[in-house]
Amino acid sequence: MAGQSQSWQDLRPSSKKSGKASWRARLKNLFAWIRRAFLAAALAAAAFGGYYAYKNGMVEKLLTPSTEELRDVVFKTDGVITKQWAQENSLLPSPQNLAQIDVRQIRENFLGASQIKDASVAKIYPDKILIEITEHKPAARIAIAQNKSVREYLVSPEGVIFDPVCVPPESVADLPWLMGVPIIQKGAGFEACENAHIIDELIKSARAALPENFETWRTINARELGSVTLPIMIVSTSENVKIVFHAKNIKYQLEKLEYILRYFENESLEGVEKIDLSLKDKAIVSLRKKNER
Repeated sequence: MAGQSQSWQDLRPSSKKSGKASWRARLKNLFAWIRRAFLAAALAAAAFGGYYAYKNGMVEKLLTPSTEELRDVVFKTDGVITKQWAQENSLLPSPQNLAQIDVRQIRENFLGASQIKDASVAKIYPDKILIEITEHKPAARIAIAQNKSVREYLVSPEGVIFDPVCVPPESVADLPWLMGVPIIQKGAGFEACENAHIIDELIKSARAALPENFETWRTINARELGSVTLPIMIVSTSENVKIVFHAKNIKYQLEKLEYILRYFENESLEGVEKIDLSLKDKAIVSLRKKNER
């Protein structure tokens, strides 16, 4: 009836309509969740299929030009390792279709040689392989006892200890022997030597500044090089002279050494036993006793 007022019960929404709306919302959410789950499963299956195709060379067969039997291996290096050595040690791929060659495995095989710092292997279609390697360069020699025998290894400026490959003995004959460093086995090789860059700086600087004196260097004892208070290296020469260097200001210490050597030569003095250059503003020269000269 017009003008008749309504109570709050008349204004309340119908519970039947509210129930229907609630179920529709739930069904809508359920279908949305199912769609998301299905999409995630489809993406996962596609990703797995792509990975499987890549691992099995299917992608390469689809996207690369046609391949032929391997005819040539182009070998490049910045060091001394030869292609013949790689062939003799079964590091080069055997004749087969280029598509069947696993370049990742070839790279891993090359990196098994401790002298090789890095390697890259690439296919050149339709019938070639390009192998490029970089090698560790020798900075010093080191002798390591293994299985009741002593073997000679080389140490790079970065401290890597490596088994020399294709290195002519005469090319490293003037390198001093490194002593006093801990030898720690790591897999088939060894842990890198700490502070090797300082030893390399000493060797390079001495060879350039005092080549005649450097030729007499036989060993470098780096036992105290890691010391916090006094990091030093002790060089022993073929004339049984010990030369002590501080880890810092090496070129300045070599200038002091040059002055001392020139002075003793000009004055016809002999019998030097030790030259300590590790002190900042002076050098201490010790002479042998007369009966020891």
